[in-house]
Amino acid sequence: MRDALQKKCLGFSVTEIVIGAAIIAVVVTGVATAWQFYLKLAGQSTRMTQADLLIEEAGEALQYIRDKGWDANIAPLALNTSYYLVWDGSDYVLTTTPTIINNAYTRIISLRSVNRDASSNISSSGTNDPGTRLATISIYPNSSTTTAPIVQAQTLIHDVFSN
Repeated sequence: MRDALQKKCLGFSVTEIVIGAAIIAVVVTGVATAWQFYLKLAGQSTRMTQADLLIEEAGEALQYIRDKGWDANIAPLALNTSYYLVWDGSDYVLTTTPTIINNAYTRIISLRSVNRDASSNISSSGTNDPGTRLATISIYPNSSTTTAPIVQAQTLIHDVFSN
């Protein structure tokens, strides 16, 4: 009897092996699913961070272009037109030729007029302020402008130097 008890204790039954394998399969599946979710979130976070940095760069570039001369660089731009910000190797340039950034993003800048009321506050009606533009900066995935932007921001550009 003692030999039979020792033999039973030394081996695993088929039921134990199946249950053990099932537990291992569930754990591995859970870990793999969590890892895929993590990679997806990390990719989304990376794309959002890159898009935010492109927005920030565009805002700073618009200020730089404004500082070089409002009359020469900002005032002549057509309102409600899509412009693309490009670094040509020595300077920022606004062009109407679509450009793709890092094979992943399209950045569009559009300028609108700004109106002021009798108290010089910005309003939807009133007198046009020729020294102020509302710039909308949008970052789209790839070269598609038919989808919603990844991120979008607006900023006012003022002719602060009267140049």
